[in-house]
Amino acid sequence: MAHGPSLLLLLAFAACLACGDDARLAPGDDAEHETDVVAVRVAGLALDPEADAPIVILAEAEGERRLPIWIGAAEARSIASELEEHTPIRPNTHDLAQRLIEGLDGTVRRIVVTDLREGIYYARIDLDQGGRQVSIDARPSDAIAIGLRLGAPLFVRDGLFESGGLGNEGIGRPIRGRASERQVEGRRL
Repeated sequence: MAHGPSLLLLLAFAACLACGDDARLAPGDDAEHETDVVAVRVAGLALDPEADAPIVILAEAEGERRLPIWIGAAEARSIASELEEHTPIRPNTHDLAQRLIEGLDGTVRRIVVTDLREGIYYARIDLDQGGRQVSIDARPSDAIAIGLRLGAPLFVRDGLFESGGLGNEGIGRPIRGRASERQVEGRRL
């Protein structure tokens, strides 16, 4: 079953929102006060011709640095459909996550790409649900796709630009992508 793990992830996600005492940020560990994060936007998607794999490219909102993150084809399609404002006939996993969050009166406060360990990027989704702060560990591709749908601001830990970022040089072959200004600063235009 191709969608089994995604459905299980969403059910766990909904459970965290509904009664997520274990997922709450600890007092004094408020992610809103992090100083080592940089606001970014989705600059587009590209295809790595050597690996034949999609890449989401994050660009500083106020700067020149870019961070490429290799992602799966399904996640790339989901991000592309949101960037292009295309509504699929049937909701995908990220659309379902959006509906779950909204249905549980949750708000995505922000998405943060947090770490790079052994070649794997990590991210988290910071939510507010009824005044309670919840932080959910997620793959960057899923977090970005959900954040785009909910107009959440996107951030990257500053040090990640040093370890995997790009300057002005290009990467891959563009497959989709116009810069999504509506995603910067959490604004939907």
